[in-house]
Amino acid sequence: MLRVSMVIDYQNVHLTAPDVFAPRRENYEALIHPMLFARRAILERDANQRPGFPLAELTRVTVFRGLPHVDHDWEQHRRCTDQATQWRHDGAIVELRDLKYRFQVSADGRPLRDVHGKKPIGRPREKGIDVMCALACVRESARADIDLVILAGTMKSLARMRAVGVSTLVALLVAGGSTAAKMAPSESDAQTASDAEAVFVSVYSAQDPAAALTALSAEERQLFDQWTTIAQVIYSADDFVDLPPEEGVVACSSFTQRGSFLNQLGAKLGDFWTTGQGCRDGATVTSVAYLDGGGTTSALGWSYVGKTTNKGIVNGVGKVYGAYTFKLVIGGVEVQRPTYCARTIHTSATTYGDGVCGI
Repeated sequence: MLRVSMVIDYQNVHLTAPDVFAPRRENYEALIHPMLFARRAILERDANQRPGFPLAELTRVTVFRGLPHVDHDWEQHRRCTDQATQWRHDGAIVELRDLKYRFQVSADGRPLRDVHGKKPIGRPREKGIDVMCALACVRESARADIDLVILAGTMKSLARMRAVGVSTLVALLVAGGSTAAKMAPSESDAQTASDAEAVFVSVYSAQDPAAALTALSAEERQLFDQWTTIAQVIYSADDFVDLPPEEGVVACSSFTQRGSFLNQLGAKLGDFWTTGQGCRDGATVTSVAYLDGGGTTSALGWSYVGKTTNKGIVNGVGKVYGAYTFKLVIGGVEVQRPTYCARTIHTSATTYGDGVCGI
């Protein structure tokens, strides 16, 4: 049995459903329950598998959906948060992201306000959901307890996955399955990483590192560059249970977003993390705080330099981030000084994290 994680771009699935299942009915009459949808999808997949191919069992369901702002569409905001609460109760992981609004502005570019606050123009739009789905697919595929990742969305979702550099994962998903064994490094990859590290150590430990670098053969220089070049940043979060908001109840919860940066050969060079706290009074985020954060390194020559932090609440959403700086020094010469961010986001309905620097 393949252990399945399904990632759902809810809006795309919801808008497609009426065309497929209820073409003569309104969109709101074809609401999708993520857990029921995922279970049915697995049943259909297994029923259409060719002989000799493994069946699957549903392990995790992650849903991404836009959230109307309470100030501009209170009723839809309530429906969305109530549905998310029910889906979480039924076993889904639900991530809500605030919709983006356009506003009438004055000559100085500031939003015009009336007695009710800022007035939106036109319909709100989802922004960033496809990126969040793509990153979730990458994270899920790296889990040791997941063998198959299924993305429920549209071709736009697949296109975004290619845009964030995971075309290999897309090809595996379209082909029908991605197992942990397929994605694991081969013995030759491990040997290449070992050889590259040995070349780096020889240069780093030399009495004259610059001369040692110049003396490398073309093959050795390629290995050196692969070891010192940062190729990817991977994000994860600590286990977290978000309680649904209760009217008149003030509750605070903390969330830890973690990141690691790796070289071209997949070797981890360092880690960083942010622990942020958000407090809600009912469904309103009232305060946020930076609780903890920092960085560590796990490769020769790298060290953690320091951090800058910030926090704030914008349009009812609390955000807390830390920017963590590292450096690579060889022979007393600073070769690289990258900075990475880990941010926690606290909305009226949920808490999650990303790697953005900013409020």
